[in-house]
Amino acid sequence: MDLICPLRALLDPLAEHLSIVLDGEDPLHPGSDTTPRILEGHATLGDGRVALFGFYQHASRRTIAAEMWVTDGAARVHHDSRVGSVGRRRQAWSYDPATDAVDLARAIVADVLIWLQAFDQASEPAREGSLAHA
Repeated sequence: MDLICPLRALLDPLAEHLSIVLDGEDPLHPGSDTTPRILEGHATLGDGRVALFGFYQHASRRTIAAEMWVTDGAARVHHDSRVGSVGRRRQAWSYDPATDAVDLARAIVADVLIWLQAFDQASEPAREGSLAHA
């Protein structure tokens, strides 16, 4: 079961209205269920901070995880991140062959949007097109 495709299908329309950019995707590797399937992106919050997020599906374990990091400042996203300077969220979901991939993807996207909005609400003033206006 590929969960990255339904996640991407749900996130693509949101990118038009919010400051979300899907940065990269690792395709399924034929014949290998041990290589994670990955979708990564970022969102710009109302105060200029950047939220990095990723979805990591492990087919052999039948799990998918979502992770998000928000740093104190956009300039420190890749450099000088230290304990206490990064807000982080992580959650994993299990699935089985009977799981509806689209329903699970909707639940995952809803949770990640709540995470993003929680961080964005702390940024003032929220700008037009920011996550706070979603």
